[in-house]
Amino acid sequence: MQWDAGPNAGFTTGNPWLPVNPNYAWLNAAAQIGGTDTVFAHYQALIRLRHELSILVEGDFTPMMEDDPQIWAYFRTTSSAKLLVIANCGREPRTVEIGREWIAADLVLGSLPGAPGASMSTSLDLAGWDARMYYAAGR
Repeated sequence: MQWDAGPNAGFTTGNPWLPVNPNYAWLNAAAQIGGTDTVFAHYQALIRLRHELSILVEGDFTPMMEDDPQIWAYFRTTSSAKLLVIANCGREPRTVEIGREWIAADLVLGSLPGAPGASMSTSLDLAGWDARMYYAAGR
């Protein structure tokens, strides 16, 4: 684990048996804390949403696009709401058909700055490594 920008990325004061990645000076846990567009901040948002949106815990789980090697997606549903979690786990952009019920759904969380919110389209254009969560109440 790259903890900070110190010697051996803050992992040990000894001699590590594996080399330290040269990016440790800027890619480390200490640099993530306090940032707004960091992996740490994203995980904090995910934890907060788990406490705020009961659908994440109690909703029925339905996988989507199970055979696609690049897209990881699923729905969570209750009698009063739907949640779509979709991630492009590849480098190449993808367009994914999501259906009419998601038109104008609320973007709850996106992994990339500027992720589009409500749309009048039944498809999503996902950049490489793009993950999003959409919420639709009363549907």
